[in-house]
Amino acid sequence: GIQELIDLIKHTKIPIICMCNDRNHPKIRSLVHYCFDLRFPRPRVEQIKGAMMSIAFKEGLKVPPPAMNELILAANQDIRQVLHNLSMWCARDKTLTYDGVKEDASKAKKDIKLGPFDVVRKVFAKGEETSHMSLIDKADL
Repeated sequence: GIQELIDLIKHTKIPIICMCNDRNHPKIRSLVHYCFDLRFPRPRVEQIKGAMMSIAFKEGLKVPPPAMNELILAANQDIRQVLHNLSMWCARDKTLTYDGVKEDASKAKKDIKLGPFDVVRKVFAKGEETSHMSLIDKADL
């Protein structure tokens, strides 16, 4: 567990890279005292799209930019998920269409755990997304 990892970090001469998605998780809090905390912001859609379009071109895949945008947004900007979805869908067909990606992306949507700021924004923001939600739906966020 975490304690063994801390002991390993204390005694090893080899650098260890630890990555996590939730730095505030109780198990991780004890580990941060032994690590250099380097935070990365979530990459923007444009940044991901540029890299993914380059990969798609090198692999001989034809993906229109709007379809790539849809794919990235459906994966909640998770680069690993985007690459996985691309490889899965392109195994069947080397050309993706916007409508096909939109349909497949809705099936492959990632389960997203919302943070407190995301929940507050969803519950109290006026808009199409929350206007149809009941109080119980908002409480389930």
